[in-house]
Amino acid sequence: MWKIKGTIRYFLSMWTVTFVQMGIFIYIQQMIAGSNRGEVQDFRWESLLLQLFVLLPYVVFAAPASFLSNRFPKHKVLAWTSVLMTAFLIAMAVCATVGVSGVAYWLFLGLATGFALHSPAKYGILKEMCSTRYLGYANAFLQIVSLISLVAASALCLGGVEFVRSNFENVPNVNDFLSSSIALPWILTGFSVLGTVLSFFIPKVGTESTTTKIRSVKREFRSTLSNPLVRATILGISMFWGMAQVFVLIFQDANGQGINFLKNSILFAFLGLAIGSIWAARSSRNFIETGHIPLGMLLVVVSMVPIPFVSNPTVLAILFTLAGLGGGLFLVPLNSLLQYNTKPHTAGRILSISNLVQALILAGFLAIYSVLQYYFKLEPQYFLLGLGFVATICFSWSIFNMPQSLLRSLLKVVFSRYQLRVLGVQNIPDNGPVLMVGSHHSFIDWAVLQMASPRPLCIASNKDHFDRWYLRAILKRLGMIRIDRRDPSAALKKVREALLAGKAVVLFPTGEVSKAPHIVPFMMDYSEAVKDTGASVLPFYIQGLWGSRYSYSNSDMYGASAGRTVTVIFGQTVPSDTPESEIRTIIRHISIDAWNYTVSKRNPLAISWLRTCKNVVRSGPAVYNPDGGHFSGYKLLCAVLAFGGKLKKATASESRVGVMLPPSPAGIIVNLGLWMLGKTTVNMNYTSSSANVSFCIEQAEVKTLITSRMFLEKLKLRGNDYSKVGDGKCKILLAEDIMKSIPKVKMLFCLLQAFLLPARLLQFLYFKRVKLSDTATILFSSGSEGRPKGVVLSHRNMIGNIQQLACILNVCTDDVMLCELPLFHSFGLTVTTVLPLIEGCPVVTIADPTDIKTMARACAEFKVTLFVGTPTFLRAFAVNRWVHPMVFKYLRLIIAGAERLRPELQQAFRMKFGKEIYEGYGCTETAPVASVNTENMLLSDFLTMQVNTKNGTVGMALPGTQFLIVDPETNEELPVGEAGMILIGGCQVMEGYLNDPERTKNAFVMIDGNKFYRTGDKGYIDSDGFLTIVDRYSRFAKLGGEMVSLGAVEKFIQDLEILEGSDYAITTVSDEVKGERIVLLYQGSEKTPPQILSEFRASSMPPLMIPSFAFQVENMPKLGTGKTDFMAAKKMASELVSSR
Repeated sequence: MWKIKGTIRYFLSMWTVTFVQMGIFIYIQQMIAGSNRGEVQDFRWESLLLQLFVLLPYVVFAAPASFLSNRFPKHKVLAWTSVLMTAFLIAMAVCATVGVSGVAYWLFLGLATGFALHSPAKYGILKEMCSTRYLGYANAFLQIVSLISLVAASALCLGGVEFVRSNFENVPNVNDFLSSSIALPWILTGFSVLGTVLSFFIPKVGTESTTTKIRSVKREFRSTLSNPLVRATILGISMFWGMAQVFVLIFQDANGQGINFLKNSILFAFLGLAIGSIWAARSSRNFIETGHIPLGMLLVVVSMVPIPFVSNPTVLAILFTLAGLGGGLFLVPLNSLLQYNTKPHTAGRILSISNLVQALILAGFLAIYSVLQYYFKLEPQYFLLGLGFVATICFSWSIFNMPQSLLRSLLKVVFSRYQLRVLGVQNIPDNGPVLMVGSHHSFIDWAVLQMASPRPLCIASNKDHFDRWYLRAILKRLGMIRIDRRDPSAALKKVREALLAGKAVVLFPTGEVSKAPHIVPFMMDYSEAVKDTGASVLPFYIQGLWGSRYSYSNSDMYGASAGRTVTVIFGQTVPSDTPESEIRTIIRHISIDAWNYTVSKRNPLAISWLRTCKNVVRSGPAVYNPDGGHFSGYKLLCAVLAFGGKLKKATASESRVGVMLPPSPAGIIVNLGLWMLGKTTVNMNYTSSSANVSFCIEQAEVKTLITSRMFLEKLKLRGNDYSKVGDGKCKILLAEDIMKSIPKVKMLFCLLQAFLLPARLLQFLYFKRVKLSDTATILFSSGSEGRPKGVVLSHRNMIGNIQQLACILNVCTDDVMLCELPLFHSFGLTVTTVLPLIEGCPVVTIADPTDIKTMARACAEFKVTLFVGTPTFLRAFAVNRWVHPMVFKYLRLIIAGAERLRPELQQAFRMKFGKEIYEGYGCTETAPVASVNTENMLLSDFLTMQVNTKNGTVGMALPGTQFLIVDPETNEELPVGEAGMILIGGCQVMEGYLNDPERTKNAFVMIDGNKFYRTGDKGYIDSDGFLTIVDRYSRFAKLGGEMVSLGAVEKFIQDLEILEGSDYAITTVSDEVKGERIVLLYQGSEKTPPQILSEFRASSMPPLMIPSFAFQVENMPKLGTGKTDFMAAKKMASELVSSR
């Protein structure tokens, strides 16, 4: 809120206005007291008359006040009414100076008129300046500012007088001096001039309404109070101030003098009011927390009733503080709710009528108090008891007139473990019919929406909710519509009736709670229900409840690392005839904002892992090593602390540190240790050439490379010598040497700290503070189509993708992840290493993923349940006769990525292991996962299947991720089913390419404020949201002027099943006649090249796609990630063609 232009100037201006208003009121009271020495009765009646003078202009000038704030920009109204008030104040000061105090007394009526004209603009500008998002926060702070100004005015006018009286008691006629003092009015005038100057610097917001005309008070009154919610809100505010006025009058009479906010227990009430306002401010950030309304008044009731029977000063102070606390919780959301229901051209009317009603009710309370006090001589205790009774009535009123507020209070208690955040609340129409539609991932979505919306909602929800006895009464009271999914027509008819009545209705078009975290197709046609109702459609998205016990997720690790936070976002309203597919697209788009906001509240990688390690894993298994030497959570933390201490000294001045270690305990410890120190890790591709590694070291400006002596020796035996990478510019640290340099005493000390110290203390002592936007790692792309590119991934990117994928994996306490993909691989680092560590899932490290026997044994021995790998590695399991079918007995989910998954591999796995492989999609630039297929689920009717997987596709986008298919030249979005460039948006999209601003610029497209990555892949999305990859745009052959997709050729060969069970790739060689020729490289088939080409020609394959050459090779060119090395394949094909 403080970043909004003019906010500070506005609040300073309002502080001076309230300060002057209270100061001059006290000053006039002192004048009355001075002129009625000893005549207490006269003082009381004149004081009451003064209060009526304050209230009268709010009644008489309600229509002009409404007109001014509606007709003119509110910042101008504030400025010129401040000028008016200053003018009257100067006149009063002059009158006091020349000794005509009686005239000054009557001029106060003119000053009060300025206050009445000023008030509607004062409150009405808040919504225009701060928007609905910060409305509750702004009102809370305005309340606090007002309290500070009241206390400051009391300190000046009364404390100052007391100071003079005590220090000048020997001065003759000091009482006359005080009663006729001219200093105070001129001091207040100075503050008024300051406030006036500040008001002219309040920025322009809103526009003029030239059509606004002044109307009668009766007409304004009827228009305003016709809205039930506005009527209830105005009455609630008025009753509060009525009680507050009597409360103050009790202390005024008890003191036998004017109001003094610095004396007696009233100060504690003001302290409580300030605390309550701050509490309301914190709770109302980004939305209006109406749940505090009944809660606040209940607190007033339980604290006011005992006050007459208590004499202990300490107990009284506590009770008065609690009463003020309840008042703050009650008043702030009511003021916010009143302003929420205004528009720029109606704010003046509603707020001026609110002031009128408040003035009338205050006058009524004043009259009742005067009669009871002066004629019946009631003691203050009875008045306090009466206030408790009135507060009880107000509490009952709030329940019956605002049932949604009571519900929110109850829901906040029931779901107190969840932290609710709301975005886009300003998009909810203030009034009129609106149909809210969105995702439905939990049984308490209706409750969360009711808590998030300032408007009462009519929920149309599945009948399953009514099967719970404890919800029936509440839901019936709220008018919830019961939906029978088998026949929703009756419910949709009631939805239509509610919309025609101008209500806000929530509908979950999926029909029932989703059994997957994706945004699934709508199963309910609501078009007839909304037709001709005048309603608009408001899309919404709820993030954070999937994985909880209120969802169909089977995870029992909800909140292990991410906390129990729920984010609700409301999009822009769209016409009622907007197609379903377009609304789902909008929901996907706003889901990105929800996830971005949620991830922005998460901790960086190292701290997230630390919290999970200390709170969840503890002494349980964290890392399994097939070679022995397993690590528990505490043991792993001990190793990270010890290694981190050594690495801190060795890399003190470096921000980036290279790592060349396989998936192993050492690799995990080093990466976590570097993140603990706030370093950027650069995991090197040890399957690439030493020249490539040296290039990456140079590009990343790495000065230190951490590796292992044993690992370097193994790599050297395979023909890769990395002992001299970096050309001497990069020093090499060996993990074995670091381990030997750590004394056993140090290890014991670290282990004790890991056991005994809480996570926050360990974080303070050892973990460097980093921001989510800081770079976590630099991963170099596979280089399948050129020189490796350095991809910069922040903590936000990786944490976001981990949280997204955690929704898919649904991690449970008995899950174990196989960690076999190399750490330089994005899937290996994020998915198989960091994700399980942060989610509290043990990992089984496999240093050599080509060692199929070890992997198979580890899967069986450690009961691996989660396996993420490449098709190349999975194919090795399917064809290896030494791998027993039972080794995958405990596997519940297998995900393949990084390259195309062929149907024959799926079938082979299904036949041998009885397990299904689900294909996913992603790239290093998206940290890496963007989509994945998951298991199909049977819905609650036991007849309908929720489709979560489609063969040939790479699945639906992850939660918080959106795919767009655009024209590669214009970036214009293409229709559903049409192939084009794939764009990926979401919190996982990289920061950019290392040292390459031009390529970074070309890689991104900004759409509606969100960053989308241009993948270079060609694909299309079907009507259900499943993505199909066609090919890479760079993998096209130009044959005689015709463009042919090499991926399409591979797909055609796959469909023909001529090379079933074989590994193959399509590439090109240059040709002088046609430009290029298609070449097939294959491995694992008994057919000869001439036989294969002959079968191609005899099939239905288009002639243009038939390869010109076919070669059987011993080993297909592969990268270390398992993907086809297209550069090496092209080079191999050129050599084979030229050697023919």
